Amino acid sequence: MDEYALLNELKTLRRGRGLQHPNVSTMIGPNLRELSKIDENDSNGVAREKIIKKLHEMIKRLPSHNQLSAEAALGLTNRFDQELYSDRISTLAVSLDRDVRTARRRVDDAFARLAEVATQSGNRPAYRSTSWQIDHFSAILRLDTPTPMCLEERKILALEDDVQNLVISISIPPRDNSDTDTRGANFEVMFGAILVEVVKATPSRFTYTLQLPRSLAAGETHDYGLITRLPEHQPMRPHYMYFPERPCADFDVRIRFAQDALPEQCWSRSDAFPRDADDAPPTTTVLRPDLVGEVQAHFSDLMPGLGYGVQWKF
Repeated sequence: MDEYALLNELKTLRRGRGLQHPNVSTMIGPNLRELSKIDENDSNGVAREKIIKKLHEMIKRLPSHNQLSAEAALGLTNRFDQELYSDRISTLAVSLDRDVRTARRRVDDAFARLAEVATQSGNRPAYRSTSWQIDHFSAILRLDTPTPMCLEERKILALEDDVQNLVISISIPPRDNSDTDTRGANFEVMFGAILVEVVKATPSRFTYTLQLPRSLAAGETHDYGLITRLPEHQPMRPHYMYFPERPCADFDVRIRFAQDALPEQCWSRSDAFPRDADDAPPTTTVLRPDLVGEVQAHFSDLMPGLGYGVQWKF
């Protein structure tokens, strides 16, 4: 199924009265018909019921910040039951406390995600694993402790049924540039899962398999937390960068520096290629430690394979 064609069909469906059009069957394109299992002999009422059910299923697989925009554009809730698309957008803008232009951009982003989710298959995954993605990720890196320590909390969203094991990766510089060091970081689960396996994938990257307390169904979310401590005398590059392996809706990071070791410069970084992670970007968002030695940064709609985080220079 072509993602671009499906996106155009979704945009057609949201026009005017959209799902409430008296001849809604004429508004539903071939890809949406296939997804919703709409037969050519189905009445408008049956077609409407099938497409609404399928859209609800698809929207549940979106990050939470995309769900409201998609529901509003399509008029899928009583809150957004206005007859015209322009009126539904105006109501969405009020709900988001944003202007109409921003609300339209939010809808376009939500529809792009919706088309992506709907067209994923085992033969053409959009990213490494299509079974789950990250709805929210927050990290606190403490550099005021004997060794660097990071506290991470993630909210994941199941995209398929029976999600119970998660595989995540952490990269740290090897101690001696050899493959003989298998110790890696001190990795501890705070809550929401148990650690069942650690594998050294490369000299600098370790993969950790986590088991959740129960299997998740598609659309369900789950929170878990981790603590990572670097071994004593383990070097750390002057940055904390997150390279998502799957889509991530929101990422918040806080760095706490020691009072006697504040950085000379500090800046946030987004959409960085892995090989550029150690370089200062040509344009920067400067961050200044506050009175307790902390800086913060927020990122939305992270792209898999690109880096997001904070860099500093002592």
